[in-house]
Amino acid sequence: MLLLVACGDTLQPTPAPTPDIETTVEARLQEKQAEDAALEAKVRTLAKAMIEATAQAAPTATPLPPTPTPTHTPTPTATPVPPTPTPTHTPTPTPVLLTETYGNEMYGFSLDYPSNWIVREWMEESTAHIEIEHPFGSHVIILIKYTLGVTLEEFAAVRIASDDNFREDGRVKVESLPGYLSEGIGLDGGNQVDILMVVNDPWAISAGFVTNPGLEELHQPIFQAMIESFRIFPVTITSPPPMPSSCPEPSLVAGVEEPGTSVENALMLAAGDTVTAGLSAGPCRHFFSFQAEADQTYVITTQLLSMEDSELWLFYTDATTELAYNDDDPARNLESRIVWVAPADGTYYVAVAELGGQGGTYEISMRIGRIGEGLTSHYPDWSPDGDRIVFFGGLSDRQDVYVINADGTGLTNLTNNDAGDVLPSWSPDGSKIAFTSERDGNTEIYVMNADGSDQIRLTGNPASDFWPDWSPDGAKIAFASDRDGTLEIYVMNVDGTGLTNLTNNPDLDWQPDWSPDGSKIAFTSDRDGNLEIYVMNVDGTGQTNLTSNADDDEEPAWSPDGTQIAFSLLRDGDWEISVMNADGTNQTNLTNTPTMEGKPTWSHDASQIAFFTDRDGPDQIYVMNVDGSGQVPLINP
Repeated sequence: MLLLVACGDTLQPTPAPTPDIETTVEARLQEKQAEDAALEAKVRTLAKAMIEATAQAAPTATPLPPTPTPTHTPTPTATPVPPTPTPTHTPTPTPVLLTETYGNEMYGFSLDYPSNWIVREWMEESTAHIEIEHPFGSHVIILIKYTLGVTLEEFAAVRIASDDNFREDGRVKVESLPGYLSEGIGLDGGNQVDILMVVNDPWAISAGFVTNPGLEELHQPIFQAMIESFRIFPVTITSPPPMPSSCPEPSLVAGVEEPGTSVENALMLAAGDTVTAGLSAGPCRHFFSFQAEADQTYVITTQLLSMEDSELWLFYTDATTELAYNDDDPARNLESRIVWVAPADGTYYVAVAELGGQGGTYEISMRIGRIGEGLTSHYPDWSPDGDRIVFFGGLSDRQDVYVINADGTGLTNLTNNDAGDVLPSWSPDGSKIAFTSERDGNTEIYVMNADGSDQIRLTGNPASDFWPDWSPDGAKIAFASDRDGTLEIYVMNVDGTGLTNLTNNPDLDWQPDWSPDGSKIAFTSDRDGNLEIYVMNVDGTGQTNLTSNADDDEEPAWSPDGTQIAFSLLRDGDWEISVMNADGTNQTNLTNTPTMEGKPTWSHDASQIAFFTDRDGPDQIYVMNVDGSGQVPLINP
């Protein structure tokens, strides 16, 4: 039903496996290698064509404004350090095809670039960012700061002192500019970087030319020509726009009332509302209010549409006591959010502000909603004491690990991380939760306390490590990994040491589940042509097929007494929850619905089974009696 090998942004439970499930990881790696080889050949072909073409063409673009002669002459300074004369950058004689010109009148500069490169602009932390990127990843990143009266020598000294990839011993003077160039700096795993520093008072401009490994022959001549095309001219704005001296009163913005800049005129939102409004930058907070119900969990989200940064506050009913704060940088359309449980009924206040920018008018889209509404929930795991259920789920495309009481109250986000956090598993004493996350750039196993604190990574391998399950004594964790080229079941100590491959099979083996007495591990494998439930001894011996059905069976879960195994099965095109004896006999379908059900987990007393289903639309967790009766949703029944 579900094959989760990685946990990126698209880690949503997906429908039943197709015939592609039989394709081994090794085959997929070979396909990827072939694709990489084809891409490399294409790059080299393009490089050759570009170099041959540039030998016959000269630059056609002209700088902005039409007269390119620089009007700002560098102020004579003392002899640079070291005391010997500063080398001078010599222009490259090789012409290249730069058919477009980027010009910025506010900052007073221009440069030429190839027509197939993409230009992006944004503001972040009071710094203008301009990026010109090739489809294969090489790019120019230009940063502009307001530094009234700064000299080129002072600017270079600041960069050198900050150890910001600008070497004093490697810099040369650019004669056509008040600028320095530092060439061939290694950065980001071998990428070649040239740094150009230019002062056009009141702006300090730093341009990094980043060449990805393998593209030097193609892009270094282009970058050299772009550096030679760099020109400055008088700026049209000599200082940033002034900050507003006072905060405006509420107004109508495209027919929607702008949020007030004081508590008295705060804009009231209902749970689930989304409002888009123009907001003033500067020292002004913009207030919203909403009615909350005691013990309900809310998510407060800001989605910035054209804003460089913001801060988000949540206040108590007195509008002065701060309950939560978030200063994440949501520039470039990222979200910033607060997840919070209301302590009592009442009116609460949210404030949004942009405190560090250059002024202006921005847009913001903000939503306050009860988190159980619209929250998808997948892969439940019942706590050993039977009081709580942990699962992963999310709003929109973000996945977090949540916990909820077994009666459906007290929903809490434990991880609250922008990366995908999925597949949680309780420790046998209920004090810790293992889970899978991609927060460090790769799919790894993490562990945290049951309240979400002390989140620690256990694995650190370029492959995917996921689906953790604790041994009954709490000393080891079984999990799935493709680190040996195909999915296998591994076991490790709870600190990440003592790694052992248990299955050693060329087919897919995953979804381990430890028996209550600690002697066996059930798992899923496709070694017999389709997905089946297997069981093995904890040392990997005695691997036995329990199901042997024509259709797929997966996601085994031992009952607390070890006499039965619940699992997911595909029958007549529908995924159902079934239960069987520990030896594979007496297989019984419990759900019998035309929708999808998956990932069963037992209550501590074996009286109930929780699972997730899409019968109501988005995936939701349901609970049923062990005989299949009494099927009800856990959240918002």
